[in-house]
Amino acid sequence: MMQSLPIHYVPWHRPPTSGQRGGPTPRIISYRHWMFINGGAGRPNPEVSRRADPEARIMEISSAAAEVDTSAPWSIPDHLNEMGSLWKKIVLPNEWDIQNASIGNLDREGEAGYVIETYEWAKATYDGSNWKHHMGLVWAILFSTILPKVFFPDEWRGKIAALGSNAQTVTNTIRNLPWIKTSKSQKGVTSKPPYITMLSTTIMAMMDNRSPLREYAGSHRNALGKFWTDKHGAKEINAVTLARIGLTTVETGGCIRTAKYKGNWDMKGDKDLKRLYDCVMQHLENEEYGIYFAVQEIFGEAMAKEVAEKGHTKQPVIGPNSSTNRA
Repeated sequence: MMQSLPIHYVPWHRPPTSGQRGGPTPRIISYRHWMFINGGAGRPNPEVSRRADPEARIMEISSAAAEVDTSAPWSIPDHLNEMGSLWKKIVLPNEWDIQNASIGNLDREGEAGYVIETYEWAKATYDGSNWKHHMGLVWAILFSTILPKVFFPDEWRGKIAALGSNAQTVTNTIRNLPWIKTSKSQKGVTSKPPYITMLSTTIMAMMDNRSPLREYAGSHRNALGKFWTDKHGAKEINAVTLARIGLTTVETGGCIRTAKYKGNWDMKGDKDLKRLYDCVMQHLENEEYGIYFAVQEIFGEAMAKEVAEKGHTKQPVIGPNSSTNRA
């Protein structure tokens, strides 16, 4: 039965003294000694058993359990260079919480019910072995490293609106907009947990036509609804940002002023999205510079350098002829 529960270590007694014969066998249970019981998930670092400090041992036990079991509870480290195999987790991190979306004031029985249902759907159905679900979480985690620079210069609005209906030109222009922080109040765009929750849910929901959000849009002429757009737009989680992080195609420059789902913007096809996901995940397998190249792929080189300066990754030495083109 213990094997079926998310329990990996239990307090135990000290091991018998090496070479000792005779005398009582140790049987007193103590928090200073632990037994690993989930043998099917792999063995922890042997250093765990040699720690003298009980608190340090407990912390390492928790880390070891999270490392060896992709379904064990986990938290996103302060610096992403400590993620390691946590990128392979198939459950949502502790930072993902519906309360972080601040939707408690919405009326479940009213017109805003689909917003609440979308978050409940995301929590109930998330499966990190599904690349679409995992993509949403990975993008949200990486997005949290660039906060509060989630905006772009206002002067670009007119320039993009004037581009007309050349989808490739419009999409590429939006994709390469600089990431800046606004001169206005930074309230709402500095805390990471809301973005971990809200951006991952948005991406996951937009990529699945069975999500409550997509079902709502399907029955409302492809509109995402005022309650969704107002709540997420306040954090700049909108059609333009989805294009900036490589997930959508923008058909006309008018999207910069009035975004219309399946009118002037749409999600890219699964083939293109999977290619981008595979590219980013391949970068993240490189423990030394992977985060740098993953951020560069999604947000551009300038933000990759800033993320390195924040201590999330090392910055590689890149030759003058290196390509920085993004998908």
